[in-house]
Amino acid sequence: MEKSYKPMLLQYSLLLSVSLVIVGCSDTPSQKEGSQIHEKQDREKELTDEQAKDVNPINDDNSKDLDQILKKLAIGQSVAQVKEMFGEKYELVNDADTKTVIWRFDFTQNTDYEFPKEKTWLQNMNVDVADLDGLIKGVIDSQLFIKFDDEDKVSSFSYYYKGIDNNIKVRHIFEDGTIKEERI
Repeated sequence: MEKSYKPMLLQYSLLLSVSLVIVGCSDTPSQKEGSQIHEKQDREKELTDEQAKDVNPINDDNSKDLDQILKKLAIGQSVAQVKEMFGEKYELVNDADTKTVIWRFDFTQNTDYEFPKEKTWLQNMNVDVADLDGLIKGVIDSQLFIKFDDEDKVSSFSYYYKGIDNNIKVRHIFEDGTIKEERI
């Protein structure tokens, strides 16, 4: 009797083929590395997103001051309401673009603070210039510029302050409610 090895050979061939398919579909070292790279990139992106949130001026040293001002001050409020909130210690300056009058409030714990005496050509024109040097040096905590419309209602305002990253930041609130934040 002769034994036929064909069925057994066929089974081994089939088993070998299935094994090769399984091995071919499994993660190879390069696929694992690629997967790990993607995971690392995703984690870095999440960290970058978190860091971007930290740079947001609202989450900064003077954010509670800014929050308090934003809770008090709103577009459309009257001159009387502004005086009631912030007092009458303000300077009148001119908007460089529209030549309208703007109120500048200087917020500081330094009772001797005065806007710098050495005037730039813009200050000589009495234009709305923030005391950036004073903010950087910590001589002044923040400055608020308020613009009024023809009916003596708040039409826009800007708040300047030094962030925890030592950059000067400003938040502008415009008449249409648009908010623009920037680092100077």
